[in-house]
Amino acid sequence: MGGSPRVTTRRPLLEAGTGAQPEAFGAGEWLLLWGVALIWRSSFLFIEFALDALRPGVIALRRVLLGTALVLGGAWLTSRREH
Repeated sequence: MGGSPRVTTRRPLLEAGTGAQPEAFGAGEWLLLWGVALIWRSSFLFIEFALDALRPGVIALRRVLLGTALVLGGAWLTSRREH
């Protein structure tokens, strides 16, 4: 019955996985990151300008309609490629 007690190590709560490229971001990855950041920021900028001309409810409705159209259009294009 005697034996050494079992020692377990705890894994960190957050841990980075190993990617395909062990080095830091390259120029292409930074460019993609900046592109996404600009697109994200432009959305808020356009909403700020639109609030001067339109009521908030109209802006919300247009965003929902645009999002719905983009999702349905993407689904339609994807289904056409599969057939």
